[in-house]
Amino acid sequence: MICLIVLCDKIRIDPDNIATPIAASLGDVTTAALLACFAELIHNHTSNTDQFPYIAISIILFFLALLPLWLYLATINEYTRDVVTSGWYPVIAAMMISSCGGFILDYGVLIYKRIALFQPIINGVGGNLVAVHASRISTSLHRYGSPGVLFPGFQAFTSPIQAFFSNKDMNIKTSRILLLMALPAHILYIVVIRLVDGSDKMQLTTTFFVFYLFFALLQVFNHF
Repeated sequence: MICLIVLCDKIRIDPDNIATPIAASLGDVTTAALLACFAELIHNHTSNTDQFPYIAISIILFFLALLPLWLYLATINEYTRDVVTSGWYPVIAAMMISSCGGFILDYGVLIYKRIALFQPIINGVGGNLVAVHASRISTSLHRYGSPGVLFPGFQAFTSPIQAFFSNKDMNIKTSRILLLMALPAHILYIVVIRLVDGSDKMQLTTTFFVFYLFFALLQVFNHF
């Protein structure tokens, strides 16, 4: 990532537009790869032998043993001390929402088998665009503001309508561009899915196309 940011600086490209999506994608790929490798290792060991699953238990105990160390390091740091007590609520809420979304998707796949093809696209496009926007806001705060003080023209709380249709917000131009980028991205992915999956397996009707793009834009709009 450091090399990527240096390269962006050399070729005069804003790293907020490049580094954030790549970092998120690499994190997802790395997490999925490690999870798949360890899951296969544990599954093969427990299914091929009748021994006690000591590998899985050892991994759990190892991370539980490290938990007090991470709590101590986070507590002695003045910048992360508050997160130890107040940062759990959004994490737990996000996990609950994600779990509920998984159950809904599991139920939807039973009725509409091709819906699973669009789930990574909906989450990926919206998440990456919002990550770029958040990164640009963070850069603006770091460049023009000081810790604890908001510079003129920056609003900490704003509604989605004001963020897109009001000229008072300094980030409105970025919001509009990122929102409009969702349309060609989704159209491109739909075409790719149709070519890969085959036209005989997935019929794209005008109704589906219109409603899909509408809810894709609505998702990005609500994220901002």
